[in-house]
Amino acid sequence: MHQSQHILEEICELNRQFPRDMLCRICEKRQCVPFRQLQKLIGGNSRNFSSKKPPPESEWKEPKEGFKTGINVWNTLAKKKVRLILKNKNQLSWYMCGPTVYDSAHIGHASSYIRFDIIRRVLENYFDIEVDQVMGITDIDDKIIYKANRTKTPFVEVAKKYEMEFLQDMEKLNILPATRLTRVSDHIQPILEYIQKIIDNGLAYTADNGSVYFDVIKYGRYGKLWTHSMETEVRATGDQFKKHPRDFALWKGVKPGEPYWESPWGDGRPGWHIECSTMASGVFGSNFDFHSGGNDLMFPHHENELAQSQAHYNCHQWVNYWLHSGHLHLSGDAIKMSKSRQNVLTISDFLDHFTANQFRMFCLLTPYRHYIEYSDVIMKKSAAIYEHFTNCINMCDAYVKGQILCEPINEAELQNCINETRQGILEALADDFLTENVISSMQNLTKILYKSFAKDTTCSVVRSPATVSTAGVLLQSTLNKLGFNLRLKGTSSNMDGVKLDSVIENLVDLRDTVRQFALHPPDNIFTDVAEEDTKEEEKRRKKLMSPLLNKCDKVRDNLKSVNISIGDLKKTSLWKVDK
Repeated sequence: MHQSQHILEEICELNRQFPRDMLCRICEKRQCVPFRQLQKLIGGNSRNFSSKKPPPESEWKEPKEGFKTGINVWNTLAKKKVRLILKNKNQLSWYMCGPTVYDSAHIGHASSYIRFDIIRRVLENYFDIEVDQVMGITDIDDKIIYKANRTKTPFVEVAKKYEMEFLQDMEKLNILPATRLTRVSDHIQPILEYIQKIIDNGLAYTADNGSVYFDVIKYGRYGKLWTHSMETEVRATGDQFKKHPRDFALWKGVKPGEPYWESPWGDGRPGWHIECSTMASGVFGSNFDFHSGGNDLMFPHHENELAQSQAHYNCHQWVNYWLHSGHLHLSGDAIKMSKSRQNVLTISDFLDHFTANQFRMFCLLTPYRHYIEYSDVIMKKSAAIYEHFTNCINMCDAYVKGQILCEPINEAELQNCINETRQGILEALADDFLTENVISSMQNLTKILYKSFAKDTTCSVVRSPATVSTAGVLLQSTLNKLGFNLRLKGTSSNMDGVKLDSVIENLVDLRDTVRQFALHPPDNIFTDVAEEDTKEEEKRRKKLMSPLLNKCDKVRDNLKSVNISIGDLKKTSLWKVDK
């Protein structure tokens, strides 16, 4: 087996970074499209693929002491699903790589943050785990400096502008704010001290250009997260100050036109990787539970973070669990969405066409570790699934209020389905947060409910409001716990909302009364009713009532423009607020 083939298969199986149809076996000439795509991504040519050095062992150790959560998670460091054991009971420490704030965030970023937001909510809402989540903001970086120089704007202003925009975007997407935000610009002195400790430990060296480099060869344990030979990743950087091509900068010597800070090794600025190590360690110290980011951060960023942090503390395991989310790519495009490829859709532009709830449903339908394909068609399907759930919740509410009359519901069957759904949700979430299985379980429940509600009757029958209410509450609470911002009627928590609900309820009730009258007018309102109804007579009556029906449609359309949806059933109408 070619080493390159081994690499592609590992990427497909472990990282889910590329679509399956992009991957194939590598031919002897190494000229197929997947090979050239991978070669372009990682640099170098086919001769760089070497099997001389086998991939190093991950050396991950399950925490010997701690709190067993009953959850299994895929740990990138262990390269398998493992038991989640926390350092402290019902407490989880989590560092998340935040944005490099040099431009507007796009839906590729959003998909990653929503997926981790879902995991956080699952931990908090289903497993009673208090999450202390720190997000690191990179506000000193090559890209920020380039943007500042190009626009003739101080780099601090560029960073502040896009950080504020990013936080606003996260709020619009109903993503929980991190417990605390850390910024590189606030950690210059801790970074200097962090680097000095690595130098003191003999695992970093200073160079004539005022830079400080991490010594990968001396460290000896490089390559824990990345699964194939590091020779694959060596690029020609043109940096003659490095001892070895794999060494990376902890401190970058000053260059013309760049901001700089004083240091014992000369003026300069932090390297990218040391920033996150310092900020995470500043809060959590030498060991914590979770470290997360997109698959693209696995190498070199997280690999370098891991190496330099363990070199700093001289420890075996800086982070217990590494979580990585799959990339988002446009349909038909095998490579992830990124600004450098100019194939992005900004969050603000996206929200002009779809809602945050619809995008959250889109993210729930694929395992968080897998790549996710985006298109308008796929988004519309996700929106329809979300609509399917919210409509069912409204219909449960209408049934309980007596607004829906149907044949007797098989109460034992419905209760059994409720129990199975509840159990299926918990089992799926405990198995590496399999949200797509959660959605499937919920769909099984709605299938029974919709089937029951469809059996209309005008007779007085035995009803099952308690069981139907339980089903509706389960559906609604599940969506709430997963982060959907539901605004269903009767759910307002403040007086203004209650008043608005009352106004809408009365308006919808008036509209429904007019609509039912127009659809089924009593015969006695017609002064010249024919003795026998004919098709012509029916057409005449419909024409006479059409202005009322048109007005009802106009009211519905006008409310839709302000995100209030009315759903017309045979004998009643329901409403909800779209988010």
